[in-house]
Amino acid sequence: MTDKEYLRRFALNDQSAMADFYDGVYPKFLTYFQNKYKKTEDYTKDLFHESYMAMYDNILCGKLSADSLTSSLYQYLLGIAIHKMQAGDRKNHELEKEQLYFRAYGEEVTMNTRVRKKIMEEADGEDSDRKHLELEDFVDRAVAELKPPCDRILRLFYWDRLSGVEIAKLMNYSNADSVKTQKNKCMNKLKPIVDRFRRL
Repeated sequence: MTDKEYLRRFALNDQSAMADFYDGVYPKFLTYFQNKYKKTEDYTKDLFHESYMAMYDNILCGKLSADSLTSSLYQYLLGIAIHKMQAGDRKNHELEKEQLYFRAYGEEVTMNTRVRKKIMEEADGEDSDRKHLELEDFVDRAVAELKPPCDRILRLFYWDRLSGVEIAKLMNYSNADSVKTQKNKCMNKLKPIVDRFRRL
């Protein structure tokens, strides 16, 4: 079956085509990431499933079709996976740097300050010059003013540091992209609250 045929059948939710493509690319996908990037088997399996679902979602929503495909479908899947892997590696690298800083300066204080500053920066696009205690108190109150699901999504994302995939499972969203879209809407709702605070 050609890639274009797979795409057409995927768009029709053809389970046999999905299973056929899955079985055909799964082994070489695992071998590729384990050999080239030295990833563990468990990590690579999770990466495959996340990337496969992202590709499938792109097909269903019309982002990817038989007419728009410019590479092999397997290469397209690899591209998604490499992007996800690199994003995860960057996040892990930042976490490692933070952990070193926490050990030097105190984890609880540093984490609270970093989380609240990050939310402030995303909400109004610039660093806050307010004192840390004011900032911490304000962000707690600002997020508490938001209605569900925004209050919970922001706390899961910034305080608990859950990934989009984890939040999607926990809050019954269809995928990580849906969580990201909702998070961006929540940040937009937070901006007027931040503005109110700055006018105080």
